Parts: sequence; C-alpha cells; structure tokens
Amino acid sequence: MKKISGVKVPKLKAPKESMPKAPKKQAKPSSSVSKGTFGAEMRKVQKRAKPKAGKIPVI
Repeated sequence: MKKISGVKVPKLKAPKESMPKAPKKQAKPSSSVSKGTFGAEMRKVQKRAKPKAGKIPVI
C-alpha cells in the first residue's frame, strides 16, 4: 500500500505538470495545423470537384 501510494503520487504529479504545458504549447501550433489541414482539404476538394478544367490532379 505504501509503495503503491508513493508511486502513484509522483506519477500523478508528473502528468499534471506536463499536461498543462503541452496544451499551452500545442494551442498555437494546433490552430495553425488545423488551418493548414483545412486549407489542404479545401484545395483537394476543389481540385477533385473541378474535373471540368481538364487538369487531372496527381496526388
């Protein structure tokens, strides 16, 4: 019991400290990444939705 509780306390403290730091650092990159993926998806959809142009998109 003592060993388990002793191991659990540091394990809980480590993730709690690392978790707030990760989202804060990932907040800005995640938003830019989501925008980038959205742009890529929009471009892919537009390229796929425009087969009338005659250009076959090679992905």
